[in-house]
Amino acid sequence: MDDVLDLVRRTRELKGWVKSKPEDTDLRKAYIAEVSKLGSSEKLPPKICRFGIFGASTALSFLASPTAGAVAGLALSAVDYFLLDSLASRDGPSGHWNR
Repeated sequence: MDDVLDLVRRTRELKGWVKSKPEDTDLRKAYIAEVSKLGSSEKLPPKICRFGIFGASTALSFLASPTAGAVAGLALSAVDYFLLDSLASRDGPSGHWNR
């Protein structure tokens, strides 16, 4: 049942996106432009910064203790992947269908 409710919610988001476009907009072109657009978190400089910050933190943890480094690396990777990527997601059809 949760899947159906999630699908209804996503459909409402997509309908809202369509309604936000002017009537004379070619929705097919607008959709393709929106889906192919890279978000700011998907561009190279932010990814390099995130990699550097989390890599340096993991390396420093390994200096303290290999076990602590492994645990810290796993925890930081999870934070980066699950938390930061979800916070950086964007609205529109690309964010809508790629969730």
